Amino acid sequence: MHHLLPLLPCLLALACTRPPSIDPDTALDDSDPSGPSDTQDSWDMAAGQVVYDPDRLHSVVIEVDPDDWDQLRYQQRNLLEILVGDCLEQPFDSPYTWFHADVTVDGERYADVGLRKKGLVGSNSTVKPSLKIRFDEYQDGQLHDLVDRLTLNNGQQDPAVISQCLGYELFRQAGVPASRCSFTTVEVNGEALGVFSNIEAMEPALLARWYDDPLGRLWEGQLSDFRDGWLGTFEVQEGDGDPAALEAVAAALEQPDDQLLEAIDQAVDLDQYLTFWAMEVLLGHWDGYAGNSNNYFVYQDPSDGRLDFMPWGIDALFDSTTPFGSTRPSSVVAVTALPRRLYLHQAGRDAYFARLQELLDTVWDVDAIQARVDAMASLVLPEADPSDGLGVAAAIDEIRSYVGWRRLTIESELDDGPPSWDEELRGNPCLVEVGTMGASFETTWGSYGTQDWRGYGSGSMDFSLDGTDYEIELLGALAGMPHDEATLLVVGQVEWGGLLAMLVTFPEEQLVDGSSSTVDWSQGQAYLYYDETGTGTAFAVAGYLGNGPMVFEQAGASAGDRVRGSLDLNVYGGQ
Repeated sequence: MHHLLPLLPCLLALACTRPPSIDPDTALDDSDPSGPSDTQDSWDMAAGQVVYDPDRLHSVVIEVDPDDWDQLRYQQRNLLEILVGDCLEQPFDSPYTWFHADVTVDGERYADVGLRKKGLVGSNSTVKPSLKIRFDEYQDGQLHDLVDRLTLNNGQQDPAVISQCLGYELFRQAGVPASRCSFTTVEVNGEALGVFSNIEAMEPALLARWYDDPLGRLWEGQLSDFRDGWLGTFEVQEGDGDPAALEAVAAALEQPDDQLLEAIDQAVDLDQYLTFWAMEVLLGHWDGYAGNSNNYFVYQDPSDGRLDFMPWGIDALFDSTTPFGSTRPSSVVAVTALPRRLYLHQAGRDAYFARLQELLDTVWDVDAIQARVDAMASLVLPEADPSDGLGVAAAIDEIRSYVGWRRLTIESELDDGPPSWDEELRGNPCLVEVGTMGASFETTWGSYGTQDWRGYGSGSMDFSLDGTDYEIELLGALAGMPHDEATLLVVGQVEWGGLLAMLVTFPEEQLVDGSSSTVDWSQGQAYLYYDETGTGTAFAVAGYLGNGPMVFEQAGASAGDRVRGSLDLNVYGGQ
């Protein structure tokens, strides 16, 4: 049975989002830019000076047909469709469509604008979806504050609410082209959805503030890297999409050490990249290019033909604990081709640490950053939902703490010299079916988050991996709604003593007698967790579940309602 263990590592690096963690005591508690601008006037340097003012809490009120709103909020990318098979062959298709709406921004009303959902996987929510607004989608020339669109991020992975705006601001202070960002409350059909981050779209209007020519080629990187087999997911956002500039970077990385830095600098503005890389590390951007081959843009500057890097989707910042293992050093992250090749090259490593120290001495002004944290907190806290995650105030305090000790942590580590980097390039993120897992369960609604899973609920479980069936004993079942989505947790013990847990999230509307649905990641998520210690204290994501039925024979969404049914799902793991 030991051959099973290598097939159950923590596969979280495959995901574009962090799944919930398992609390042993109380149970389990995108990035998507706007496309090219059709409005040349939006390049006016005065565009967005009001709507992107970070020191003002803005207001967006949306009126949309209720049926359209329900359709919009349940549109969702299917993780299994994205990752199962040859997922690196091409960019990921978008499932989102435009709807007609009326929108009032800071008291100014606009009729018949375009409204749609946005996000890859991590920011998806049916309750508080990230949104795009296009003022000129149906009305030519309609603008607000000389901008034609708003990109409203829900902060699904930002419990502090302020991480994105603060992060973009620090990137810009370091000289990296990055979006402007402000905060806004959002209301839809009279219902307050809370505070969103209003992110400036990655388009020529933004590029024009940084480049003499804003009409170069622009790509978005989502699970994209500069190596064989990984170039296909770069998505063209501006220009003709000729991949020669991307291929040139991959070719430069193959050069021998004595030619490496010169070759890279001909394909990439190396000085600019060092700043981008160091800022990703300083900010704890685990889901960026260096840490997850994700959430970034590259722009080919027509003036020299080289690529510059820009951040995007930075809602998971200021986190000292990465989901990829605690053994990584604090001062460097390099699981992708460009940073890893540079770090393993003596001169490249020296240049990186020189830039990191320079940014610590200039941009990382603790008092100034703390002052910005306080200013942003004063805007969002009065409107924030204190029950969201850790609580917004507590999460903001964690940012304050991170900012305060980040320099000390890095410089203390470097006292012994640059740390070694032994981690290989991140593996292929594509998934294959490796087994099946099912359960019958009976529990009560509201038990999730209030009960220890040990011994609560009843039922049975079955598990097959790589064609071999294993005996498994159900230890507990819980159901409830700790956050935006209804959640079911079923935990069992495998014959050799390890623990397996099935966690499935789904729309609350499915909690009715006789309900049957397919768990396919279109309206929820499903993870397989594993704890080889058998203690319930070391659960890690071991794979993904889906493409099978979830049946509720009896169910209700009131506290104490009986929840009884079954799951029969496929298990997916890395190739």
